[in-house]
Amino acid sequence: RTLTVRAADVYGNVVTQGVYNYTARLEYVTSSTSTTLVDQRVIQGWVNTTYSPTRSGSYSLSVTMIEGLFAAATSNSPVSLAVIPGAAHVPACTLSGPVPNVTAGGDLIVEVTTRDMFGNARTLSPGFPFSATLTRQLLPYTATVTDANNGNLKAAVMLTLSGTYSLMVSYQQVPIAGLPIPAYVLPDVVQASRCTVV
Repeated sequence: RTLTVRAADVYGNVVTQGVYNYTARLEYVTSSTSTTLVDQRVIQGWVNTTYSPTRSGSYSLSVTMIEGLFAAATSNSPVSLAVIPGAAHVPACTLSGPVPNVTAGGDLIVEVTTRDMFGNARTLSPGFPFSATLTRQLLPYTATVTDANNGNLKAAVMLTLSGTYSLMVSYQQVPIAGLPIPAYVLPDVVQASRCTVV
């Protein structure tokens, strides 16, 4: 992001030359970062600098001009800013909870929270298709992945063979954080007609 300050005199005239000191303070809920801009040259009435918050949410940006021993806030300082999560970053995406055990014949459902490269949870569709696979003894079972368009994905598959599976959720074979992990399918209730004497 770029912070721009319009330099003006006491009468509102744009100042087009000179050297001025500015302090910019970007605050987020309980933590803050502070940047001091020293000897920023005014170019045609504007002073520019950049800031790069990595945490999404609401911020307050205060800008103060320092002249000698005196400091004064700019006329519209502080300014409220909203920083939204960036693009989905597959290695930062996470499962929304533990992988549930499921009984054979039931749907194994897992939810994924999509995140940007800084770990901020997204609130929009990731914009590309994820895949989910459960593998048992080298046999892959593909889950259906649905996008809730709110930053969350749901993967579901019905498995009828009990045992331990390896769960993988990925995009172009890049797995989300912490995967693969085991998923367990438990036998269903006993059915007399399927029992045999040995």
